[in-house]
Amino acid sequence: MSSFFSGLLGRKPADAAPIDEKDANKTDSVVYDTTPRLFPSTDLKTEPTPGPTSEEQKLVDIIDAQRQELLKDLPQEPADDSPRFNADHWLTPQKILLYVRANKGDQEKAIKRLRATLEWHCQYRPHAITPEMMRLEGATGKQYVNGHDRGGRPIIYMFPHNQNTKDAKGHLHWVVYTMEQAI
Repeated sequence: MSSFFSGLLGRKPADAAPIDEKDANKTDSVVYDTTPRLFPSTDLKTEPTPGPTSEEQKLVDIIDAQRQELLKDLPQEPADDSPRFNADHWLTPQKILLYVRANKGDQEKAIKRLRATLEWHCQYRPHAITPEMMRLEGATGKQYVNGHDRGGRPIIYMFPHNQNTKDAKGHLHWVVYTMEQAI
């Protein structure tokens, strides 16, 4: 089974000698490279995300022209010392293209979901969650980011049996914090 997961992660057996002579004749004594992959491999054979089609580009341009309408009347963040959400900086043509593709070219749905995401960022404030705030939630290693798969996507490991708190709001903050770190 370990070779199955190692194959998914793009890891090959390590070039290490068997630990002991009596294990030398066993076929299952292969030692796999378990070194954490902190950065995507440079030898990835993945295709880059294709650029927008002419129809998608038209929709991106139309939605981008409505930028001021999308950013108007967003919920106000509380006045504190934590970082502020810069919605204008976040709303890039690449993000708009993601929403256009996710909604299969439906302009109204893409605008509605973009607006909902912008409101969520202002209200939930994932940008303001700091490692210090998550110290208790992350103390047992119940969830963390470690490495990348063959496609260069970050891997999030979750171990629910390492649960150490009962605060549901803290759990959600931890999940959001970990996912934001992965991105």
